[in-house]
Amino acid sequence: MALYKAYQCFIRLTREPAFQLFFRLTAGEMVVFDNRRVLHARNAFDLKTGMRQLQGCYIDRDEFLSRIRILERSTTLSGS
Repeated sequence: MALYKAYQCFIRLTREPAFQLFFRLTAGEMVVFDNRRVLHARNAFDLKTGMRQLQGCYIDRDEFLSRIRILERSTTLSGS
């Protein structure tokens, strides 16, 4: 029962305007976010008025952080 109550509370919070962000991207723009910490979705739209495309790209967090550490180390060693 506690799990169900917590789930209901979570869903209620996702509907709160204070926790929502809406913006429109134009052609060529992109948004980057930590998928572990953000719920993301698109609003409904009328198929007759236009086209919509959402393309996702995912990277492994550990690989990304490892690459940053390697690059930081190489710039430190080269004296930059």
